[in-house]
Amino acid sequence: MPAPSYSLQLGKTALIFFPPFYPDTRTEHPSADAQVVQVIIKPRKSTKRCIELFYKFERDITTAIESLLLGHIVARLPERVTIEGEGYALRGHRRPWKYGQTFVKFSWGEKELRAGDDKWIFELDPE
Repeated sequence: MPAPSYSLQLGKTALIFFPPFYPDTRTEHPSADAQVVQVIIKPRKSTKRCIELFYKFERDITTAIESLLLGHIVARLPERVTIEGEGYALRGHRRPWKYGQTFVKFSWGEKELRAGDDKWIFELDPE
């Protein structure tokens, strides 16, 4: 998976759009529909060290979270996950995304997108 052209921000909710996933290029039947997933990264403690770590590794963190979310779309992951990085741990958990399922509609041009079943909350923990 190539590095994303954006970075998630610390303490700000983001919506990540995923296209349909086609595991086999010979078929036009996706294994997962195009969908939108809500994600947020919160600092465990709002310390200078935590903020410095995030901005030093924001691209790596964004790529790791994107990969994890794609894995969850294709094959559901456990409710809690941990990603260990250089000097930090990113601890994530998922919850049902009721608001996304009930109150909003997403589209990409004329194509309607499905809201993900879960939203993900990550906590950045300097080690």
